[in-house]
Amino acid sequence: MEFDDLMAERSYKQMQVYGRSKLANILFTTELAKRLAGTGVTANSLHPGSVSTGYARDGDTTGFLAWGIKVYAPFSLTPERGARTTVYLCSSPTWRE
Repeated sequence: MEFDDLMAERSYKQMQVYGRSKLANILFTTELAKRLAGTGVTANSLHPGSVSTGYARDGDTTGFLAWGIKVYAPFSLTPERGARTTVYLCSSPTWRE
């Protein structure tokens, strides 16, 4: 995590910025879970898998990334199927520890 350039103003690389945003989510959730320890409230982070959300359909990606997304698109989950992971995590008593 580059705390001195959180907005990627010096160097913007799509996948690096995306990866950092996901790392920030995990770091935030880890800290939140620590702060909530013993309260009966659980904080979780998850990756639902590759979900076809419409990203890269309006020209916001270029080059190899755009090509890779098009090639992988047939294997991506629909938004409805991608939501199942989140719904399961929120509703299953297994993950409330």
